[in-house]
Amino acid sequence: MTRAALLGYGAVLVGAAVPWLEVAAVVPVGVASGLNPVVVAVVAFVGNAATLVGALALQRRATAWYRARRARRAPAAATAPGTAGVTADAGTGSPLSSGSRRSNRARRLLDRWGLPGLAALAPVSVGTHVAALVLAGSGIAPRRVAVWILGGLAVWTVALAGLAAGGVAALGLAG
Repeated sequence: MTRAALLGYGAVLVGAAVPWLEVAAVVPVGVASGLNPVVVAVVAFVGNAATLVGALALQRRATAWYRARRARRAPAAATAPGTAGVTADAGTGSPLSSGSRRSNRARRLLDRWGLPGLAALAPVSVGTHVAALVLAGSGIAPRRVAVWILGGLAVWTVALAGLAAGGVAALGLAG
């Protein structure tokens, strides 16, 4: 394997691990750049899964810290500038319900389609990391969240690698 290929796979690994890039962006780019689609899919899945599992492992601690912080600041928050419109989920106190576009979208998908639907759509809609944290913050067991999200991630990773490889072949870009 050439040094350029190793650097390419390293970029796929890091890119898939970044919550805002995800596999939906890096798999097609990796395949289009001439890397092996099977290796790209495996490396992208591993990169995304590693940070996803890490985020879920830290989620419980982060939520406990956020709740304690919010309880300490409750009287000050009512008068603090810039806090208008920032609310936390009444059931979980999750900071993810603070109004970000991605987390609100994930909440709507969860309300409409439930855990399986959000897990299936997450890799190409709101991102696996946001979806996993919203689901875990909603009180669903992190292990259950991981199983569903990783299943959806696996399906989308394989599909994206296949579609990208087909597109590269159809366009005659394969070198």
